[in-house]
Formats: sequence, C-alpha cells, structure tokens
Amino acid sequence: MIDTGNLRKLNLGCGFKKREGYLNVDSSSHCKPDMVLNVQKTPWPFENNAFDKVNMEHILEHMPSDSEYFFNFFLELYRVCSDKAEVFIECPYPFHRWQVADFTHQKPIHFEGIQMLDKNFCRTIIKENRTKTPLAIIYDIDFRIVRYERSIDPEAPHHIEQILGNYDPKKINSYARLFTNFISAQYFWLKVVK
Repeated sequence: MIDTGNLRKLNLGCGFKKREGYLNVDSSSHCKPDMVLNVQKTPWPFENNAFDKVNMEHILEHMPSDSEYFFNFFLELYRVCSDKAEVFIECPYPFHRWQVADFTHQKPIHFEGIQMLDKNFCRTIIKENRTKTPLAIIYDIDFRIVRYERSIDPEAPHHIEQILGNYDPKKINSYARLFTNFISAQYFWLKVVK
C-alpha cells in the first residue's frame, strides 16, 4: 500500500488538470501526474478509507463498456473513500455528440445509472417492484447523489429557435428528453455512506 501522507484528496484521471492539495493520479505518464495508476487493475494501492474527497473529471466515459471493469472501479472507489467522502463526477451527457465523437469514450453515463449506486434508491425500487437493477445492494456500495447539474450545449438554443420558432428556458427538461445534443455535460456531487 502507498502512504498518501496528509493528502486526503484524490484527483483521479487528472490529465493536465492538477489540483493543489490532491494526490493527482492518471493512467498515463504524459501529463506528469503524482502517480501513474491504471484504475482498471484492482486493488488500488491505497488503504481503506484513505480519501475524504475525490475529483473525477471526464474519466468514467473512458471505462471499458464491459460492466465488470465498471463495477470493480466503483467497488475500489468505495473502499478507498471514507464515510461521508465527497465524490465529484463530470462527464459528457450520454445523448450528446461529445460522448460518441471521442474514440476513447466507451461507457455512456446516465443519471438513472448513478442512482442505482444508492442503497436508499435501491431499497425503494425493490419495494415498488421496479425493473431497475439494485446495484448498490448487489455490490454493497452506497453513493448518494447530493446534487446534479447539466450544462446546455451553447449552440442548442439557437437550433431550437430555428426549428420551433422560439426557445423557452423553462422547457429544458422537455428539450433534453426530445433532442440529442441539447445537454452537453453533466455533473454529479455524491456522498459516500458507510
């Protein structure tokens, strides 16, 4: 195991965006991270409960589409996070061209998928006999969505005006359901519960 010293914050998949006060980790040495780590190979070299804060900007969409890698990733993330750790995720919206334009993007991430990593949500879907998979129960992990935001593609309002005649910001949820390329990115703030 690697001693992280006083660094209780992890910037996973840092690329060239290093963060002060974080252990900056990436799978490639080209960006000169503090540590090179292939997160697909588990276990990670960190102690249990090593981190109180984890930042992940544009990493999940690069995970292999094989669900085994994805769930092993979340099992390890859960293991190295402390109780009440904060996890931030930024990734492309699954129905935006950015998700498919980059050849290295393999795994679309959707709000409803991240919901299934929350034990309370899973207990509800079991009780209501819903058809979603209770992943948090199956894998014994618990990530609660504290906050969720989306950003609108800067070109989208103009295109909606061209098609519909006007753009109404109050109809964002309807536009997001009907039009691909409307929402460009999504942001999750999660809390780890142990």
